[in-house]
Amino acid sequence: TDEQIAEDMSKEVVVIEAPKEKKDKKKNKTSMSFATALNLSFDNLKTKKARTILTSFAGSIGIIGIALVLAISTGFSNYINTMQEETLTSYPISISESTYDINQMMEFGDISIEGSDGDYVVNKVAQNMSKTMISNNITTEYIENVIEPLRAQEYVNDIVIDYDVDFLAYNKRNINNTTMYVNTYSSLLSSSLWTQMLSNQDLILDQYELVGESRLPSNANEIAVVVDSKNKISDITLFGLGLQYDNLDRITLEELLNTELRLMSNDDIYAFNGNTFTKKPVDEAVYLLGDTIKVTAVLKAKADMNMASIMGGIFYHKDLLTAVMNSASSSQIVQWQKQNPSLNPFTGNAYIEDEDGTIEAKYASTLKDLNYVTSPNKISIYPVDFAGKTSVTDYLDAYNESVEEEDRVTYSDNMAFVIDTMNTVVNTISYVLIAFISISLIVSSIMIGIITYISVLERTKEIGILRSIGARKKDISRVFNAETLIVGFASGFLGIFITLLLSVPINIIVSGLTGIGNIANLGILSAVILIIISMLLTFIAGFIPARMATKKDPVEALRQ
Repeated sequence: TDEQIAEDMSKEVVVIEAPKEKKDKKKNKTSMSFATALNLSFDNLKTKKARTILTSFAGSIGIIGIALVLAISTGFSNYINTMQEETLTSYPISISESTYDINQMMEFGDISIEGSDGDYVVNKVAQNMSKTMISNNITTEYIENVIEPLRAQEYVNDIVIDYDVDFLAYNKRNINNTTMYVNTYSSLLSSSLWTQMLSNQDLILDQYELVGESRLPSNANEIAVVVDSKNKISDITLFGLGLQYDNLDRITLEELLNTELRLMSNDDIYAFNGNTFTKKPVDEAVYLLGDTIKVTAVLKAKADMNMASIMGGIFYHKDLLTAVMNSASSSQIVQWQKQNPSLNPFTGNAYIEDEDGTIEAKYASTLKDLNYVTSPNKISIYPVDFAGKTSVTDYLDAYNESVEEEDRVTYSDNMAFVIDTMNTVVNTISYVLIAFISISLIVSSIMIGIITYISVLERTKEIGILRSIGARKKDISRVFNAETLIVGFASGFLGIFITLLLSVPINIIVSGLTGIGNIANLGILSAVILIIISMLLTFIAGFIPARMATKKDPVEALRQ
């Protein structure tokens, strides 16, 4: 209306700036500064406060949706990275005698089952599985020339070299007034029962705390028992200590620290009768032959550790492994077997080659059962941090590139594979959600374009007045472009503000349900980019109406 136009124009005197005279004395042209255009836009928006607020809120809905998705995606990615950092000691870079290539396992290829029976599918899967099995030849030269030099690097915390040996330990117990010599060894549970302790004690104490008068094992005859953060000891640990028959509901710290085992060697338990070896029954005399192994520490996993390097079981000193291997190597039965590779030491008869294996395979299997091993079955490399992990993998890759393919040693980083998979899933879900939410953002931008068009129609006479006093077409365009940019900024800012408010209850609820804190975490850069996107979309949406305003004839505009 005329009154509204008069009110708009009375709020500020429009200053038409005349450009400075140029030396070539070209005809002077009038122009409107961008600041003036911005002020006019502000004035118009203030006269329509309700519509401006509703428009900004509508435009912010899409921003809120995208911002929440980004916030949760960022928070979850941060949580995954934190979890990966904490699991560097739980899932180190490992080199095993045999392992599966996980990447190849994920690429089994097309297995058609149409017109085929179940056996075909099973056989096809088995064939593909066998192709992913990798055998590593971990030689003494590899240990000396590749692994040991790596140990000295500053980006490596520790390296543990494991050999597949069995700890034949016994515990003397009084069960129902009967003396029993409890075998703590189980071939099925051996790898879970006994774990070699890291040499880096600082790394151990980063994950665990010593309970009571505990002290970390310092030699081959000392071991540590691991309990969880609630001081609970697992059944498997009780089995490893020979306490599974004690029917314990509770065990005191003093009882644990006074626990002693006897570790038997081949010479302790195998007797030679001139032709064959027989295993002695464990009685008091045999039991006393074993070396005493004493519990010196009870380690409790720290409460803030999501995953420690071992959550239950027994830690042993690396010198114990060396002692067991040396004892086995020099034992009478192993020496006899090496001198008689074709004979079975327990029967005195020759090995027979059959479908279960060759003579050489049976000979090697017997030596292994007697703890005679010459190459490690697993190497665990503990990097200092993420950058250290990259340095380790680069180092191992460089070695593999320098040798022939058959001499290459494949390493595994299973946690990295899991983390990459989780990140891929999170990112995929985020992209899909953002794609759907972007529809609302586009719809709101179109709405802003329509509102800008309505504003052009409402301000036709104002356009005519501005043109009649010297405003150029691009000055008129500036007025409406500035208006859409202001609305876009308001929408983006409001969207970010509401997102931050919503993040508070989201974080509280998720933390209460899962224990994961700060899951909704919108970064500053993401917030700024979203505001810019909001302004850009509203500018594009209002560009056509703004161009329409510039094409209005001043005379015709004044007549309306």
